[in-house]
Amino acid sequence: MSGDKNIALAAAAGIFLLAVALRLPTINSPFFYDDFHVAVNNPAVTGKMNISDIFTDPSAFSSRPGRRMYRPITLLSYVLCFRLFGTNPLGWHAFNLLFHGIAAMLVFGVALRIFSEKSGRTAAVAALLWSSHPLLNEAVVYQAARSSLLSAIAVLAGVYFHLSIKNEWRRISAVGACLIIGLGCKETAVVTPVLMLLCDISCKSDLRNRCRTYASTGLLIVLYLIFRRAVLSVDTFAVSQPVRSVVSNLLTQATIGAAYLSRAFWPVSLSIEWDWPEAHSILQPGFRWYFSPLIDVPFLLLLILCVAFSFRRYPFFALGLGWFFAAIAPESSIIPLVQAANERRLYLPLVGIAFLGGKAIQLASERKRYFGLAATLTLVVCFSAITLSDSNRWSNGEVQWEITLENSPSSMRGLHNLAAARLDAGKIEAAEKLYTKLRSDYPGYAGGYMGLGRLYLRKGRFDDAEVNFIEATRLDLNNDTPWINLVQVYIVQKRWPEAENTARKALEVFSRSPLLWNNLGVALASQGKLEDAIKAFDSALELNPRYENAARNRANAVDDLKNRNLNKTPR
Repeated sequence: MSGDKNIALAAAAGIFLLAVALRLPTINSPFFYDDFHVAVNNPAVTGKMNISDIFTDPSAFSSRPGRRMYRPITLLSYVLCFRLFGTNPLGWHAFNLLFHGIAAMLVFGVALRIFSEKSGRTAAVAALLWSSHPLLNEAVVYQAARSSLLSAIAVLAGVYFHLSIKNEWRRISAVGACLIIGLGCKETAVVTPVLMLLCDISCKSDLRNRCRTYASTGLLIVLYLIFRRAVLSVDTFAVSQPVRSVVSNLLTQATIGAAYLSRAFWPVSLSIEWDWPEAHSILQPGFRWYFSPLIDVPFLLLLILCVAFSFRRYPFFALGLGWFFAAIAPESSIIPLVQAANERRLYLPLVGIAFLGGKAIQLASERKRYFGLAATLTLVVCFSAITLSDSNRWSNGEVQWEITLENSPSSMRGLHNLAAARLDAGKIEAAEKLYTKLRSDYPGYAGGYMGLGRLYLRKGRFDDAEVNFIEATRLDLNNDTPWINLVQVYIVQKRWPEAENTARKALEVFSRSPLLWNNLGVALASQGKLEDAIKAFDSALELNPRYENAARNRANAVDDLKNRNLNKTPR
């Protein structure tokens, strides 16, 4: 028994190392997308930590108004990273790699319990397939997706304890703790009891002995939903504005579901941004014939029916696909989320596909002795090669967005982020062409105006920069960045009253923006309003104690105030 345990521990360590090693190049990746307003520029993360706010105020999750999410455990992990590493992305990515390695070991542990083999070969194959899969990269690299990472760990731990602990009350306590932690990371942890049930049915467990466990998890979920609605006034899975009808969303998600499955088995054309066309009719053609509602809706319904009716004869086939559909359902079914599709949503669902792959290889190897080894090595080597290639691309933002536009030439965010990457790299003319195209193709998108404003500010074309930033503030009411840049335009031109008035107007909405408070302080200090400037700098530093510019500006204002008072003192 101890020998089997040592082998299992060695296998778990190897799976951990593989999962981390394949994504090690991403440790040099920059921050992306929502990383800034959710994590590195979020006052709840950078300012004085208030535990009560993190657990009671959903608006603490983002520096932008209207982005209310209740994910306190994820937010606490951001606070810890900021305390340890500041805004250095290397440390943040190292934490994500650690979490990913833990998730890989949990996949192995759950598979060991499901397949019940002494050798653990099937479990090891399933964990290797999952750990090396390229579709996991986005969830590992993208800091704003850490909620998916942590929630998956909690869900997998809950399923593992459910399958492992024989004592009923210990099992209920362990599973309940995992569920509470998972819900504190992301709402999608509500699928925990469904995944537990799928495993129990596949393993032919006596459900009568587990009724109390299911009852307790169900009660916890009901209490969680009541707490969110009654205390926090947050609707689970609600969106700030309707982006598409429920029918349109279901049709669109059917084509996306087919695409997810195809990428799971054939992981090519990976992209940080899926510019997926919406489907408004069952007869609407897709951008490829096999990604159309008329084909994909019956196909997915047939698969779901197969899952429902195959538990008795083919339990592990049903478990694999059932796990995939259950885990993907919270974000890819009825609720019309702003982003119709992205790869990070597949982090937990791919565990089901890995279980399916591991069992299929085991069954095939029973007929041909060396087939299992050959198939496992081939798949893991191929997946690892694609994963390593994709991991290297993540460290170069410009290359990443170029690939996005290759896959989705009309991607609005792809154009914006490639232009921003080229502007940051000093490729002014190339960036200007992209920003101009973005503003022309998407006149209602603030990003094009904001990008051109940044570019014109760098070129010294202040009037053009001002016009673009003003338009960006009109188009995006929940983003402080165009206001920060607009105030900066006035500061560079030494238009101090306009800078002060604009900053004060913006702070009426974005009172938690340290950059706006700093800009207000600069405008006030330059007009000789040193006492008010110091207060503004204090507000910036309260929101971000590591804000070096604000600290330096405050010190200069204090010195100027002392010198002015000395000059006023009669001699």
